[in-house]
Amino acid sequence: MVFDDDVDDDDDIEADDGPHKYVVTWTDEERLIETREEAVAMARELSQERRVQVDRDDGVESMQFFGGSLETFIFETRDRRKRRRE
Repeated sequence: MVFDDDVDDDDDIEADDGPHKYVVTWTDEERLIETREEAVAMARELSQERRVQVDRDDGVESMQFFGGSLETFIFETRDRRKRRRE
């Protein structure tokens, strides 16, 4: 049975408050990058010889690169649980 007031919560799982910027940090330097794709490309290049951290400006997403590869990816869900992949 379907009611008119049923709400499909799947539509807002990826709800977003707008485009996010990413902070790329290595050694004593950091740079604010406009898109995730640019931040990841920069981190891969810089991480050939050093660790590079990439954080989304709202703190929800965090990545660590080394040797040109992603080492750690953390995404904090709306219920504030962290999903970690190493």
